[in-house]
Formats: sequence, C-alpha cells, structure tokens
Amino acid sequence: MRRAGLVLAAVLLSGCALRSSKWRLTDAVLVPPGVSNAAVNHASFLFSAGVHAPGSCATSAHGVTVHSRGAKLRITVQRDQLAAAPPGWLSTWTAALSARGCVDVDDSLLLAERIAESVPMDPGVARDLLHPNPAVNGWRDLVRGGHLRVVGPVLREGAAPGASAIAEDSGHVTEVNGALTLELKASPDFVGYETDEYQIGRRVVAMSASVHVDGKETSLAAPRANYFQFSAQAAFFREFFLTRVSDADHDIAVLAAPTLAELDARTHEFIADPTLCRRIDCVLIPKEVAVTPMLVVSVNGKNVAVAIDSSIAGAMEAAGQAAPESVLPTLSIKRPHAGRLIPVVFDRSAGAILSLPLKGGEEIRWSTRK
Repeated sequence: MRRAGLVLAAVLLSGCALRSSKWRLTDAVLVPPGVSNAAVNHASFLFSAGVHAPGSCATSAHGVTVHSRGAKLRITVQRDQLAAAPPGWLSTWTAALSARGCVDVDDSLLLAERIAESVPMDPGVARDLLHPNPAVNGWRDLVRGGHLRVVGPVLREGAAPGASAIAEDSGHVTEVNGALTLELKASPDFVGYETDEYQIGRRVVAMSASVHVDGKETSLAAPRANYFQFSAQAAFFREFFLTRVSDADHDIAVLAAPTLAELDARTHEFIADPTLCRRIDCVLIPKEVAVTPMLVVSVNGKNVAVAIDSSIAGAMEAAGQAAPESVLPTLSIKRPHAGRLIPVVFDRSAGAILSLPLKGGEEIRWSTRK
C-alpha cells in the first residue's frame, strides 16, 4: 500500500508539473498559465465577487456556468462554446451579472477578462469576446488603464467663431485606376495643432498637453479645452463615431454611465435618438478634433502608447525598433494575468509572437547591446 501511495503521489506531482506557470504561444493559440496544453477545452476557477453573491446568481450561457459560493463565484468554462459567442458578448454578460448584484461593478470587466483567458484560445477571438467590433457597432468602450490621445487644430488669434482649419474650396476627390484620393487644404486660420493625453480610469484625467506651431512644440499646464467633463457618478465610458441622422449630428460623442449595464441601456437610447446627448452624461467632441483610444505597454523600461488594435511588433516599432524580427533571439514578453505579469513562452525560430495582439500592460524587452 505504501508503494502504491508513493506511485500515486508521483503521478499526481508529474501531472502538476505539466501545468506551466507561464503563457505559451503554440500554433496561434495562447495557452494561459496553469493549463497543460492547447487542446484543453474546459476550465474551472473561483472569482472573488466583491459582494455576497446571492443564490440567484446561478446561470449559464455560451459554455460559461456560474454558481455562488458566498462572496465567491465558481466559474466553469467550455472553450468551444465560448469561442462561438458573438463579439462583445462576454463583457455584456458579466455586466448583466453586476446589475443583478452578483459581482462588484468595478470587477465585472475583470471577470470577463478572466473567463476569456481561462482556456487556450486564439488571442484575436478572446479579444473580440471582450470588445465588440467598432466598425459594425459604430462605438467602442474606453478601457480602464488605457489612454486617450486628442488632437485638434490651433487657429490664429482673431479667427472668427466657428472658423475651420480646412479651406472652403477643399474636399476635391479624384480617381486614378480605381483608387480615390481626397485632397484637403488648410485654411488661412490654421496655424498648428494641439495634442493632449488623458488616462482612463473611473475618471478621464488629463495627463499632458502640448501645442505644435511653426515647427515648435510648447508644453501646456493643461489642455486648452477639456471635453471630458462628466458627473461624479460616471465610471464607464463609450466612444461613438460619425453620426449624420439628426440635428445632433456629430463626428465623435462620448457617453458615460455609473455601470456597464446602464451604459448598454443608454447606448440603445442614444442610437435611437442622438439628441439624448444633451440631456444625459454625454459630451459631443467638436468637428475636426480627433479622439483616439490607446493602450499603454512598457517597452525596454519606457511606457509607450499605441493604438488599441496593435500587436507586439507594433509596440516595438512605436518604440523605434524598425525590424522587430531581428531581435527575436533576446526578446522577452510578459503579459498580465489575474493581476500579475506572467512571462510568455514562444518559438524564437518563427515570428508568430510579433503578431500577438496587445491587451495593455505588457512588458516587452530585448537586448540593445551591439
């Protein structure tokens, strides 16, 4: 019996050893820490709900099942069913759990992310489960921890109210071999541009501002116009794109709400009636002002802001590495998981790691020695 017990213990220990403590990129599938291989189709974990989850929280959809255990939720996940869910479904579903009092408001997005990263999956599919396609919906959520880059024109002193940076005779379209070219000309009032950076959290907070005029950059103490003035209850933010259906026409609008579930409800109302922006927590961004959500990652010890659909290679290029594939031998990646930065294991003889989509918060390093 003792020998049998030792053999059983050895088997169990060897099984545990197969569960890597690192991310692993294998054949375009990202295997999360604690999962043995890319073929695993099932996961189960406990999640601290932040509230006393009532028994009514038991629910199941698209391969995700929830059971209450006091202040914790037992989550089980079937990968194949989850991967077939519509884009954005997962974050909307966890927001509904929050509205039922099953999970703390601030943790609903964390739960969605934890579910998406509990099983091996194509990282692009996992990202789509959390974020609906903005090209289809006409909006995107502003993710906490990210940045907003706002760029707008600087007009000359004395310019008339409502003056444009674009000349009135601009906007000529020409076609050559099936390709369309739009020609725009600056108006005499246009002298430069302003770039402002904001950080997204429970508030949208200005971080830096600068103006670029006559080839010179001048730092400002604060943005000349802070468009993101919301009520104290606002905690979740959604950016809407070009609308041309009413007298509330706009290029960009940003809608806010205390919870993600309420933001979803307001979204349906706003799409049906854009004039609602005048009566709820919503701001209209002036025409000719661009608002671009950014992710922040660390590249060789420095924070770099990149577009939210960027890859590892995109972040490296933004940091000045023109040939990311040339540093594969010394490249190291750490990716957030359950609140910690975890190393990513990948094949250095191939460049698949360079196409890995960013989630924000990654740490990217390589040797800069020559």
